[in-house]
Amino acid sequence: MSLNPRIRDWTDMRVWLIGASTGIGAALAKMLLARGARVAVSARSADKLEALIAGADNALAVVVDVTQPESFESAHALIEKTWGSVDLVVYLAGTYTPTRAWELTVERARNHVESNLMGAFNMLPIVLPGMLKRGAGGIAIVSSVAGYRGLPNSLVYFPAIRRLTGL
Repeated sequence: MSLNPRIRDWTDMRVWLIGASTGIGAALAKMLLARGARVAVSARSADKLEALIAGADNALAVVVDVTQPESFESAHALIEKTWGSVDLVVYLAGTYTPTRAWELTVERARNHVESNLMGAFNMLPIVLPGMLKRGAGGIAIVSSVAGYRGLPNSLVYFPAIRRLTGL
């Protein structure tokens, strides 16, 4: 049994998707827009975001670099200014660079940890206070199946996912 009730009516629900320029995030944005949600899409690639929401009246493209906490502050402020608040935040951002032991660098490791782990922590203190004050809202953090089992060449990817999922 789920602890969260199923959302059956997405009409006018204000959803912020972080990491929505490609993959699961982009597919989720399209699905939610089709169901009538207001969708703010965020990622580093403004051109991909704009292409994703082209022609949608109920969408907003907001550039965010998840490794920069101040990026969340300005994006959240813009969304709240436009829509009043956010009902659901979905964190989908992540990176994966296949890395073998002999290819390991501090920069590669830092990039994975900053995007896949710290990015979520950069987002939380920005969105939580408003939700707690209103007594409403939800946050979903999408992880990887690698939380259960490693991927080939995932020397720096797996530890960040494992820490986020608590496995």
